Amino acid sequence: MGNWITVKVDGEDEPVKYLTGDGSDKKLAESLKTIFNAGRVQLTYKKDSDSRQLVTIKRQVLKATGTVTGTVVKVYNDFWVEVKPKMGVSDAYAPSGTNYKNKEFMDRLKGLKPGDSVTITFTTDFERHRIETLKKN
Repeated sequence: MGNWITVKVDGEDEPVKYLTGDGSDKKLAESLKTIFNAGRVQLTYKKDSDSRQLVTIKRQVLKATGTVTGTVVKVYNDFWVEVKPKMGVSDAYAPSGTNYKNKEFMDRLKGLKPGDSVTITFTTDFERHRIETLKKN
């Protein structure tokens, strides 16, 4: 990662760029190590003319385990699927270790298209939400 990060704000279609500085802020640099692509975050920033300077960032886990039914927003890197439930905010889900090694599962995940309806059961580990089951409705 360079000295910036892009974040898609709830309700927006396109991500916004936040500057992360030169790495001299050790606390911010440590926080960024726990942030993974397509994960939910909570952040604070300050405006610096036309740019946004990131002040703090932390991973946001709305629910540690559960089931979500919603619409596929996007599949990222043939690995993450962003799902928007009927009520609530979008979140991203990645395959569990077992599913990642399962070709049939990965083909199903990679084949998802924006607008598809899915039901996912998931658990959350130290990194991200992990898909236990994935059903295209």
